[in-house]
Amino acid sequence: MSEFSSPVPLPDIPDDLSIPQFLLRELSFPIRPNRPRNVPFFIEDATGRGITYEEAHRRTYGLANGLSLKWDIGPKDVVCLFSPNHTDYAIVIWAVHTLGGIVTPANPTYTVEELKYQLSLTRAKLIAVHSSCLPTAKAAALASGIPESALFVVDSPASSISSGIPTVEELTAYGINNPENYKPIRFKKGEARTTLAFLSFSSGTTGKPKAVAIPHFAVIANVVQMTVHHRLNDPSWPEKRILPGDVAAGVLPFFHIYGLVVIMHFMLFAGVSIVVIPKFNFTEFLDSITRHRMTHLYVVPPQVVLFCKHPAVKGRDFSHVKYCTSGAAPLNGDLMMQLAKLFPNAAIGQGLTETVTTICSLQPERTFGTIGSAGALVPGIIAKVVKEDGTLASEGEQGELVVKGPAMALGYYENPQATAETFVDGWVRTGDEVIIKNLEVFVVDRLKEIMKVRGFQVAPAELEGHLLLHPDVGDACVVGIPDEYSGEVPMAFIVPNHHALERIKGNPDAAEKLKADIQKHVSDAKVQYKWLTGGVQFVDAIPKNPSGKILRRVLRDKAKALVQSQPLKASNKDHYLALFFHGYFRNLDECLLSATMGRRRIASQVHQQVSRLLRANYIKKEPVWYQAVLENPPLSLPPKAPPPRTAYDQKPAQSSKPVAHSDRPVAIYYLEDDIRRQFFKDHPFETFRPTTLVETARIEDPHPIRGEKWTRLGQRGRNPLPEDAVRFTLNLYQYHQMSLSEAYAKAVAQFRALRSEHHIASTFAALEAEQLGSTFGKSEIENLFEREKRSLATWDRKEELDEGALAARKRWKAIVERPHVKQLEDENKSWSKGEEYVRLWQTGNRPNYIPALTLEAEPIDLNDQSDPLKLATLVTSPSRRPSAS
Repeated sequence: MSEFSSPVPLPDIPDDLSIPQFLLRELSFPIRPNRPRNVPFFIEDATGRGITYEEAHRRTYGLANGLSLKWDIGPKDVVCLFSPNHTDYAIVIWAVHTLGGIVTPANPTYTVEELKYQLSLTRAKLIAVHSSCLPTAKAAALASGIPESALFVVDSPASSISSGIPTVEELTAYGINNPENYKPIRFKKGEARTTLAFLSFSSGTTGKPKAVAIPHFAVIANVVQMTVHHRLNDPSWPEKRILPGDVAAGVLPFFHIYGLVVIMHFMLFAGVSIVVIPKFNFTEFLDSITRHRMTHLYVVPPQVVLFCKHPAVKGRDFSHVKYCTSGAAPLNGDLMMQLAKLFPNAAIGQGLTETVTTICSLQPERTFGTIGSAGALVPGIIAKVVKEDGTLASEGEQGELVVKGPAMALGYYENPQATAETFVDGWVRTGDEVIIKNLEVFVVDRLKEIMKVRGFQVAPAELEGHLLLHPDVGDACVVGIPDEYSGEVPMAFIVPNHHALERIKGNPDAAEKLKADIQKHVSDAKVQYKWLTGGVQFVDAIPKNPSGKILRRVLRDKAKALVQSQPLKASNKDHYLALFFHGYFRNLDECLLSATMGRRRIASQVHQQVSRLLRANYIKKEPVWYQAVLENPPLSLPPKAPPPRTAYDQKPAQSSKPVAHSDRPVAIYYLEDDIRRQFFKDHPFETFRPTTLVETARIEDPHPIRGEKWTRLGQRGRNPLPEDAVRFTLNLYQYHQMSLSEAYAKAVAQFRALRSEHHIASTFAALEAEQLGSTFGKSEIENLFEREKRSLATWDRKEELDEGALAARKRWKAIVERPHVKQLEDENKSWSKGEEYVRLWQTGNRPNYIPALTLEAEPIDLNDQSDPLKLATLVTSPSRRPSAS
């Protein structure tokens, strides 16, 4: 089987409705459960105050009118929602959607820099902010060019911190008490599939977070999928897991896609009340569960750990809880077992969230999920498992999970490259390595480099880029290490630069101080779950493959070995077996490369595969050799062995045979050619890298220093070129008694370091200048290009006015205006110049298209319009007519 899907069919999903129309107006949707009038939409956790359907409806359209009156919010305007969970969170979203706008939810713990990035990328027009986040929002708005008058407060603070800034309460009253200033958006058939509702930020493997473009139809489709999956309105299914009047915990952040779609929208559609909890505090959360008699708990693995191990749980009655599911990250099987004991009357399961949200969930007929399983595919999802070689895996085989369905995002906002990598021909690459058995998905590993910290995505590249800005960091790599509470936490491997290395060498106190300084460098600029909680480790070098890509799995395994609190001590026999195992395959590689490729692959990945199986609970205990192999890992197998380098230091062999005399001159040999050839073989991208005129031009007069002290690589303020590395290699070889290989290695290392330093310095200088208010006009080169374009346009115009060209155009105009050509044009056919030439030869006329190579042509009077055919042809003597045969 190449594709997997649920056998349960989906009903027709409306594609002409916005999200608020679907939730607040379409109350008679066929599969929608009936919500009793006394069941509120939202319940405020602290006070118990409920917001009914009627109040939510009235406040949504009142706030929409207020936003339209005050800021003229309309279609495609982006509003940033920067707030923790609040009873008006959904009201703000639906009000913006009613006006046709787009909402971009932001993490309320963001720093100024992180919020500024989101505001700039989405080009937000308005910011809805909680009073607790107001200082950060003001600073980020100022840095993004958004005026303070474009802010409004979600809550109604008692303090004067938001003095002068309107609140949602005030805007709603203003909108209700004034005539309607807008027309509710109405989609045409199919328009909801492409009209954006959310720009939800998700981390990527290549740097800063990316904005996922989510249309209205995707959210509505996922709500319908979950409704059908749980059989909420199926009369043949008596034991329904979710009933109108149930109470769900709204403790997960609403800015996260899991809380935004699963809790806020699906639960409300199902007739469930949501207890809105602004901030997670575990003991207070336990009190809320009991006080509100919550029936449905949607949690993440760190919260599951607290349920299983926190002493405050003991003695509490959770008999009213009938459903508990964990999402956003994989859950350990032992924790699931403990959770089942804690909630004896509850169905315990997991979910897998990708694209917009849920693609897997616990089956409705089961009360306990399979250990290691993320659940079954929900209706409408089609899945494929793609193996490393690109072929499709069968049931039980391992590979990357690729899915498609109605609830898919449109791609990454204004990032076509990332969109093309993840969204391929309607399929979405999840980056999860899975096995599918009986339509259940078992997550084995994560192919993408993204870490999941407490359910939040953290991109290593983002942290690495920030670490490289530290003055003492030469190179960096960030990996995730297992953590019982957070699932994963970031750990950084740092290569100190030579100044820092001299400072900490033999000085443990200085090394610890530098580690603390590096951790503070991250914590000062990043949100808390991105901090280097796993610690900092100094290494001599970051392992990379021949193409320069970081071998992250090698460091990940090294990190796991470092953080094990009680490592299993391997016996001498185990160490001997591991070393023999390592050397055996290495020797086979040298002797029998082609015959043992499969065994080499197994040898290089055996400890990684065992690590995956341990995490997936396929094996419970570590093999006795596991720690020994981790401490002495096998040689990593490169994707393809690089070609052997030129032996620079070996003189070419010369034959002793006499060379026959030849008139051909002896070939001139330059050592630079060999160095240049090797450099471009090692750096093929430099061959095609576009260079600017400034980069290739001299920026200094010829340097007066010659000999051993000369190198253009030492000149500051200039992006080094390949030719600089070649000249420096030759300089070291000639004046420093180095071998050519050593000189080449040193020159290339300096070239790479300065190229990176130049890129970072120039980028930082531009950002700093922009922060200080600088604006950049066109450069001298751009002005030169503009002048050249104008000159070319002038030449083109002169050519158009050329008399010869004008005459040719008149001739052709006379031809195409003849009756038989007009008739062809009426029949939507064309008449080419080639067809005209053939017609002229057949009628005995010679086309005058190369006058200089044919008989002398009659002079043509361009002002004579009496005979149009005279302009097109010249009659020749019958002797030049082609023969009839």
